[in-house]
Amino acid sequence: MCSVGCANDKWDPVSFKRSAIEPHEQDQHSDSLDLLIDFARDIIEFLLEDDPKRAQTIIQEWTLSDTPILDRLAIYGVTIDSNCSPNEKLQKLLANNWLFVHDLKHEVFQLLKVAYPKADETIRQSLLKNVETHLANCERNEKDPATLKSRNYEVYNLLYWLKQNAPNCSLAHQKFKEFQDKHTDFQPREYPDLDWYISMKWGHQSPVTHEELLSKPVSQIIEFLITYQEKEILGPDREWLLSAVQKAVAYSFQWGFDLIKELEAREEWDTDLWDAIISGWRLTNLTEAQWKQVLQFLEHFKEIWRHRYSIAQLLKEKVKASEGSLPTLLLPFAETIVDRLWQEVEEDDEKEILNNINDWLTTAINHVGGIITEFWLLALYRYQSQNENERQAILDEYKCRFERIISAKSNTAAMGRVILASQLHFLFSLDHKWTREKILPLLNWDIDAQRAEQAWEGYLRWGKWNEALLPDLLPLFEQAYNNLPKDSESYDLLCVHLASIAVRSSIDPIQSGWLDKFIENVDEKTRKKWAAEVTNQLTSLPQEAIKEIWDKWIRNYWSRRIDGIPVPLSLEEAGAMVEWVLALHPVFSEVVALIVAGPIPVLKLPEMFYYRLDKENFGEKYPLDTTRLLNHLLKGESRSFYRCHELIKLFDNISKNLPSDDIKPLKEHLIRLGCFP
Repeated sequence: MCSVGCANDKWDPVSFKRSAIEPHEQDQHSDSLDLLIDFARDIIEFLLEDDPKRAQTIIQEWTLSDTPILDRLAIYGVTIDSNCSPNEKLQKLLANNWLFVHDLKHEVFQLLKVAYPKADETIRQSLLKNVETHLANCERNEKDPATLKSRNYEVYNLLYWLKQNAPNCSLAHQKFKEFQDKHTDFQPREYPDLDWYISMKWGHQSPVTHEELLSKPVSQIIEFLITYQEKEILGPDREWLLSAVQKAVAYSFQWGFDLIKELEAREEWDTDLWDAIISGWRLTNLTEAQWKQVLQFLEHFKEIWRHRYSIAQLLKEKVKASEGSLPTLLLPFAETIVDRLWQEVEEDDEKEILNNINDWLTTAINHVGGIITEFWLLALYRYQSQNENERQAILDEYKCRFERIISAKSNTAAMGRVILASQLHFLFSLDHKWTREKILPLLNWDIDAQRAEQAWEGYLRWGKWNEALLPDLLPLFEQAYNNLPKDSESYDLLCVHLASIAVRSSIDPIQSGWLDKFIENVDEKTRKKWAAEVTNQLTSLPQEAIKEIWDKWIRNYWSRRIDGIPVPLSLEEAGAMVEWVLALHPVFSEVVALIVAGPIPVLKLPEMFYYRLDKENFGEKYPLDTTRLLNHLLKGESRSFYRCHELIKLFDNISKNLPSDDIKPLKEHLIRLGCFP
């Protein structure tokens, strides 16, 4: 995240949303990044018990990272380290200047809770002296009264925490009393170690349950359903009333239609109850008869089309569903409704074309135009089970729809084109000629730059390539890497596609010339990204394919890059390429020979690379070549080295398989770096 400007040493969005490293009631709603944090926490807990020396190395690396979430993990590790005395814990806290770093607050306070009461008096005095120094600096340098008051409260809050957790420490009690007397308006927080605490009841409430709704005739509760609004901030709210309505419709199709009749009689076409009704149909498996009733209703009452987003979502999801899906016999009926809905959407389309969208595909799949296009593509897929004559007639009908999307100038059509481009491979499988003539030009920057950017975002995220498409696609890829925003996710995905093409297609990327053009025209960051993606592609190949692809182009490519063709090989890019060896087992000796003939690489994650070498038994399988590789890599390492654990294990395996003279240079490197095998 730091590398793309989303985080720095002062702001870390991952850390910001995480209340505590340890399991905490404030972190109940976790995501994938929280799982990684939990994983890192569990690893350090395990290592502190199983391999304390390795744990200390990791904690030190985290401490040096200047990334808040890693600093917090480091402090957590120090806090729970049973081999670290209370005095040592506080000394580390002071040495790393963690005490008043805002983003580290919870972990710092937890360390103080554990260590301060048990520390020697001299260490406690040093900490309180540090507090005084911090306060003096704030009063001397801070000119804004409001900010100064905030800094003073930070000190008050810290002293209160020390007093509460060290009831027998007269130093903390005296210091807190002096500060409280000076700031009589300050009051303790309920949770001093947290900057905020959500104490409301988790979950929202509906004023009635769906069971209660179903127990009453709709005519008796219709006014309540139409008019209800929340009365208290933390009380029952309308959003969850609508959720209850949605469930009631899903449980009882008839109840839902009774509600429709009441709304129709009152001509309540704008109410949000319609979205709840339509969403309720999405939650249940409708019978063919019920589907017919729904479609007839949608066809008859044009007024309901103002809820077009919900209607489009319903039909899109149900055309692809395995259970309760739109019956194939009713697909033409649904298509008629969707065709009219598209026309309505285009007529009401925004006057100004959308610009400056950072994520065109996400925008498209949440826009009615994109959703309808998805419906058409999914319906077309459903028709592939028809006989050939019927299938061709249906395809011709759909090509007319898609061509309207391609030629139209509306925002609705722009969203549709993003979706069409994302399904290039599917459309190509149906009609090669038409797809080349109609869909591929969407990716052409020379025809329409904005349209191409939109289409490439769709294609790079959801699209696939195949051999028959590559002669047409590769020149368009060249346009894309020269025009797409360099720091965008799409540009990273472009590297993924080109790495896949290099590794998996039958086209020789060197002889065809496309790889040289790519390497020559992109920056070093992109070349490193592409090399990293090649690692991922190679790792998933069967071993029997490795020798073939090595002979086909990788050996030649690596040799030419060492010679500066088509551009010089930087140390960081060489480091990214070195990771290819982890997949190139059958030609490991040849790979090492090329690596040692080139510059000394700079590895992005050396500890992980050395760990993989050890874990996959390179030292045992290829002791001499692994020694040559390590000797070359370690030439570039300085004395500030924290990766001894993996290297010592590698050395031990190598030393079992080689005479002492062969490992002497490697042993000297390890000793120079402070690793003593």
